[in-house]
Amino acid sequence: MADSRPMIDITRTTGEKEESSYIVLLKEDVDMDAHFGALRPHLVGISEIKDNYEYLNAYLGTFSEETLNFLRASPDVEMIEEPYLSSSMADSAPTIDMARTTEGNKKETTTYIITLKKGVDKDAHFAALRPHLFDSEIKDVFKHLDAYSGTFSEATLDFLRAF
Repeated sequence: MADSRPMIDITRTTGEKEESSYIVLLKEDVDMDAHFGALRPHLVGISEIKDNYEYLNAYLGTFSEETLNFLRASPDVEMIEEPYLSSSMADSAPTIDMARTTEGNKKETTTYIITLKKGVDKDAHFAALRPHLFDSEIKDVFKHLDAYSGTFSEATLDFLRAF
């Protein structure tokens, strides 16, 4: 990690958010395991990695100021964003890609990452999705990646797969 690199800005959200929680997007050519190896000594205090989105070469974590400054100066990092909590999902049927990850050590819980295709209106997507969120939860919305993650019931997954 070079000290001469200027620290990148954090994309701030204006909505409701979880305190000290951030999405870290790594550059495409960065090896996530090597990055985590360099990051591990800096995970102090409240800092922890909560979810790993290998599909996006990104992860979600709670970070102290010290850890956050390390990440902001890291040449591995493309972007750092505050995730916002979506309590209201904002009429077209979009096209999506789905990736499936296991959440933490809980093998029984599956988190899906939904990536919208280019040109899809996110507000329209969420408006169409809202009535189909049966026993489902959207966890994080990655505004700059046109993606979101969550745990979804089979009924919601069937609705999503229909696109």
